[in-house]
Amino acid sequence: MRRHSKQSGFTLLEMVLVLFIMGLIASMSLVFIDNEDNQLRYLETLQKLEAMQQATITVTNYQGGYFFSGFLADNGVLPATANEYIETPTDWLSYKETYVDNSDPLNPVTKSRFPPVIRTKVVPTANDYYPLVNLNINKGYRGNYISTGYDSNGEYKTGWNNDYIVQHNIASNDFELSYDETLNPALFDAAIDRNITANNWSVPLEDLRVEVVDVTSGFTEHLFIGLIVFENQAFTPTVATPECQNCWKTYYVKKICNSNVKADLDIANYFGTCGANNCFRINSNSNDSDVSDTNGEDGGTDGVSADAVIWQTNNLTAAEEAELDCTAATLQTKLPDHVSAKNTRIPAGEHIVFVGVDENGDEEIKMVDNNGDGVYNDPADESEIKAQAVLKVIPGLTTQPTVTLTLQ
Repeated sequence: MRRHSKQSGFTLLEMVLVLFIMGLIASMSLVFIDNEDNQLRYLETLQKLEAMQQATITVTNYQGGYFFSGFLADNGVLPATANEYIETPTDWLSYKETYVDNSDPLNPVTKSRFPPVIRTKVVPTANDYYPLVNLNINKGYRGNYISTGYDSNGEYKTGWNNDYIVQHNIASNDFELSYDETLNPALFDAAIDRNITANNWSVPLEDLRVEVVDVTSGFTEHLFIGLIVFENQAFTPTVATPECQNCWKTYYVKKICNSNVKADLDIANYFGTCGANNCFRINSNSNDSDVSDTNGEDGGTDGVSADAVIWQTNNLTAAEEAELDCTAATLQTKLPDHVSAKNTRIPAGEHIVFVGVDENGDEEIKMVDNNGDGVYNDPADESEIKAQAVLKVIPGLTTQPTVTLTLQ
């Protein structure tokens, strides 16, 4: 009897089914690998955003003192690009940068490339940038704000090699750190940011608190109270101009708006009392920070119920200087420098405040050339700066600390 052997192997249908299953498994693996890669790129993108946020400004409260670190604290300005965290912007001044003054070949002197200077004169000449002495704060581009995360080309980009959005929103004053999510793959295109709100990187100028105390009664009028802020920028030194004077911006008060008319800031009319001494306080009235109640009494013995401080800057024009009217309408139309200064936000960090007396009545504060030899800072000359101190701007505080300057 003949026997038939069983047929071995797979049918065509079975083979097609097996190949389909294998392909499906392979494609699933590729999708998984691709998603895993995108997940890593997404996490990298977020970590870099957070690194920029931390590197912009950090304020530490240690044992009752405030300490600052980061790009903003060193440079006084916000970064314009992500790469500015990792490489020095073109021609910016480095941290504590110095140069050697060889004007006297026998006595070379090492000097700061950007010593603190004030400017309180409209259209200044070279001698109208007055250097402060015996006080300095460490500024300049320090570098290594972010030390990792840049690619082989030295670029600081997202995980998908796209640029970050780094910008100061002028309208809100927020500092925006984000990316264009539409450039990311699907499932990873959520809009994420690490913005720093205005109140977390700066304080309005009108919220700063300065107190001037007169312990001598020797000064009576033409007072200047001011603040200088370092702003790093491109600077190319020359033999004639070895120091960056424009790296410091001056904000100052020398006028009070009394009965809608500008008046000189003087002790006799506008100083109240602080114990046994006369004193003047900027922004001590919590009801209206544009109005300073000089003696803290909301209209007491200083003769003015609301002493409106007129802030000015080194952008003051001659026309605005000559304008004496300070009504509300005039403030908006003819005193743009005051309006601009009043709305300025001062960056977190250390700055310098000063008080001076315009003793010769030339509407500025500087070194007075008493002997008329045309040489400033010689022993015969006299400084109109009477006191100076470091002011710390601390974002997030309900009330900024008061800095006291003493006339003595």
